[in-house]
Amino acid sequence: MSTTQRSTENVFNKFQDMLVTTENTTNIRIKARCGVITTDFHYEFKRTPVTKRVWNFLRKKPEQKSDFLQHAIEMAMLELKAKAIRLDANAIIGLSVDYIVLGDFKKNGLIVSLVGTGIKI
Repeated sequence: MSTTQRSTENVFNKFQDMLVTTENTTNIRIKARCGVITTDFHYEFKRTPVTKRVWNFLRKKPEQKSDFLQHAIEMAMLELKAKAIRLDANAIIGLSVDYIVLGDFKKNGLIVSLVGTGIKI
């Protein structure tokens, strides 16, 4: 296995193994606090052209619904974990998830905001 493959696998394992919890006080031994970690993710809806919507309606093809909020939280969580790894943290406690609807929901989307404390356990 090459060095690049091992390095990539090591980072991937850090993502997979990272503890993330909403609890502020846990029954784990905290070795060090690395700091507060924040991230904001702007989710925009994909615009479907009018002609395609009409064509799908005429063919009686239902529009695909996606769980956009879950997708936005997952993308924000990836960024939050990446920031925690950069701070050399291996866990995040006190996670808070907020979202803000921007103007017209369908046109402007929403922002998902995550805040937590990076720690070493």
